[in-house]
Amino acid sequence: MKNIFPILFLVVGFLTVLEFIFIAGMFTWIIMVISICIIGLINISIEIKNRQYLQAILYLLAITALVMGYLKLV
Repeated sequence: MKNIFPILFLVVGFLTVLEFIFIAGMFTWIIMVISICIIGLINISIEIKNRQYLQAILYLLAITALVMGYLKLV
């Protein structure tokens, strides 16, 4: 159960990158941005609860990097 959310974050992040490369500009971008933010915030809260602050900061940077491309399109 402990490894489910990091693996889910990797899968959603990979799908976000694929969506950005192949179909950016369609209505699916909002679904990808919301999903990466929700899964990322869950991972951040889990890492802070486990007192792994560096991992939490890395998740925050990964969320920012994945969403930054979409903000450029707007």
